[in-house]
Parts: sequence; C-alpha cells; structure tokens
Amino acid sequence: MPHDGRVPVHAEGMALVALSYEALGIIYADLGTSPLYVLNGIWPADGPVPPEEDVIGGVSAIIWAIIILPLIKYVFICPPFGTAEGEGGTFALYQGLFPPKHIDADSDRALTTYETTETSDLKSSRKSTISPKLRWPLMIWALFGTSLTLADGIFTPAVSVTSAVAGIAIAKPSVSGDVIPISIAFLVALFLVQFKGTHTLAFIFSPVMIAWFGLIAATGIVNIVSFPGILRAFDPSRAVLLFVRTKNYDLLAGILLALTGAEAMFAK
Repeated sequence: MPHDGRVPVHAEGMALVALSYEALGIIYADLGTSPLYVLNGIWPADGPVPPEEDVIGGVSAIIWAIIILPLIKYVFICPPFGTAEGEGGTFALYQGLFPPKHIDADSDRALTTYETTETSDLKSSRKSTISPKLRWPLMIWALFGTSLTLADGIFTPAVSVTSAVAGIAIAKPSVSGDVIPISIAFLVALFLVQFKGTHTLAFIFSPVMIAWFGLIAATGIVNIVSFPGILRAFDPSRAVLLFVRTKNYDLLAGILLALTGAEAMFAK
C-alpha cells in the first residue's frame, strides 16, 4: 500500500507554543518532580542534620549533574543524532554512529520480515567514522542503555507517586498508614487513562506542572533571599569537596535521583 512515510515534525508560531506546552507536561514532568525525593535520598529525614557545607556541596552536585546531563548532553549533544524522521532514543544514537542507507520508513520496522542483508549492501550516504569492529560492542551497549530506560520507566513512577503521597502523609498524619494503597490507586488511574494518548494527557498534566514549577520557583526565591550563601553551590568545587571531606560516595545514588526522567528529553 502506498504511503508517505514518517517525517519529522516542524512547528512554528502557535503550533510551537502548543508543542512546548505539551512537552512541559509529558517530558519535563518526570525531571521536574525529582525534588520530591532527591533530598531525602541524600540525607534521610530520620538521620542527623547535615552540616551547612555538606548541604551546599550536595546542592552543588545536583546543580552540576543537571547542567552536564540534561542540559549539555540531551540538549546540545544528542539531538543531532536523531533519525531523519525526528525520532530519538538509544537506537537513534546508535544509528547516528552507523547511519544506514535510506530505506522505506515502514519496512525497516516490520517485525514479520525475516531476511539477511550483506554488510556491503548497507552503504550510507553519510559514511560512519567509527570502526566497523566497534559495531557489535556498541550495539550491546545500546541494548544495555535501552534496558536501563525500561527499568527507569518501571522504577520512577512508583517512587514518584509514593513520595508524593508520603508528603501528604506528613501534612495529614491520619493517612500515613494508607500510603501504599493510595499510591497504587493513583498508578492504576494513570494506567487506565493511557489509551487517551500523550497529546490528551499533556493538556491535563501541563497545568499541574506550571503550578508546580511556579511553586518551587517562589519557594526557591524566598529561601535564596533568606540564605544567599546557597549561591555558592554554583561553584563546582563545592561538590568535589563534599566527597573529599565526607568520603561518602554513596551520596551519588541520591544525587542521581535528581536526573530521573532526563532521558525523556531525547527518547521522546
């Protein structure tokens, strides 16, 4: 059956504004809600109060982790490796390293087609600069990265929703014993509306994320005015000194929680 194939989306004007609005609810929702559990991952609420310099060092590590991965990697480095159809993801990065010849948009996705292709036939209009010997090791690495993305898709919703409900339990202790059932109810409700598609869900989530980002921005401004010394966290040496001083590299596990969902900036 003839078809036009898939083409990348080019939005301008109000269409670009609408697309950005949707991205706020779908792509940045995951990354933006990380503060719900990242600080508790670094300094548990039932643990001792950390010293001031440790707090500044931890915040510095979070800031620079976000600058290096979501900003530099996913905004400036990864997009050029997307497919010709505007798609992203781990395999798009792999294809950017070993670009195939131009083939039919649907035929290379057909799972029911079984045939072998000689390497000599996969000539591309853009020759790869990577040694062919690295093709299989990088393919295995791409599969490993995809596995991590799938694991993150299972892990993050559970942690995010549970942390949010646990926050409600702090304000209203009467629901503290029902955190798990309430979390499950939220996850089931979200699953049941998935069939509506991301376009519909985006217009539901985006207003919530605007309110959330506005709230944490206002809270941040108030706290910076109260304690301007926290601006020292923009000095990357503070993050390095945190690990030199404490010798506690387990803090990295909590700091990396600030990056959960960052892969959605490229994968979607």
